[in-house]
This record gives sequence, structure tokens and C-alpha cells, in this order.
Amino acid sequence: MWKQHFAALYSSFVDNGQQTLFETKIDNKLLEVECTAFTVLDVINVVKKMKLGKCPGPNGIHMEALYYGGKRLCTLLCTV
Repeated sequence: MWKQHFAALYSSFVDNGQQTLFETKIDNKLLEVECTAFTVLDVINVVKKMKLGKCPGPNGIHMEALYYGGKRLCTLLCTV
């Protein structure tokens, strides 16, 4: 059920330049903060190890959203 829900949600999104705006904001923030580099593969491996069916964290995001969001979502997480 969750897999179908998030697959439909993420594949129906029309960008309209929002990703470029988001990446610009992130790039500006990264200039202010020094952070450790990680790869898309690192994010994918961590997401795959997380347990499903638990309550969302303080941000309100369920693990199912990240798990079933797939590589596309993990790629976006690497820019955060």
C-alpha cells in the first residue's frame, strides 16, 4: 500500500523550477556550514537498514516515505 502511494506521489510531481531553487538555497547554506561528505549510496544503505512500520520522527516523515521513495528521493537527500 505505501509503496504504491509514494510511487504515485513522487512520479506525479511537476518541478516548474522548484528543484533548481531548492538546490540554490542549499548551496548557499552549505557555504555557511562545514559538513561531512556522504554519497547517495551511503543514504540508500542507511534507509534500507531502518525498520518500517514505526511512528514518524519529530519531522513527521515516516520511514516508508524514504524507503519507497527510491533512489530518486535518496539522491535529493544527498543535497540536503
